[in-house]
Amino acid sequence: MIGRKKKAEKAEKPKTPREELMEILKRQREEALKFSPEEKVRIPEPPPERWRPRTIPLERAMRELGVEPTQPELYDLATTCPEVFDCYRKLSVLWEDAKSREVIFKAAWTGADIAKVVDLLWRGELEEAERAARP
Repeated sequence: MIGRKKKAEKAEKPKTPREELMEILKRQREEALKFSPEEKVRIPEPPPERWRPRTIPLERAMRELGVEPTQPELYDLATTCPEVFDCYRKLSVLWEDAKSREVIFKAAWTGADIAKVVDLLWRGELEEAERAARP
């Protein structure tokens, strides 16, 4: 009777996550031993001779991955620039400065060339940027 109680207590005791993971690992190792060395490693076929890897634009990759900008208003302004992500990066840094924010807002309101205004502000030419932001 005493031996049965101990077995019953052991059966009722829940396993810790570590114990469960160790069991899974042990099972996976046993399964891996069943395969021959050739079956364990699969070396892919070399690509064709004329194969060239292609790159995709950053805008497309971000759109396909569902990445959204943290400041959508600034991203909308940056879409008018030829280099969208570079302009967005500069805008997000310049937006923290009150004077630059005012010039950017004025340029957006008057319909001035945002890329030119951002570039001037980035170089530190505040007066030139204010002139460029005027209609």
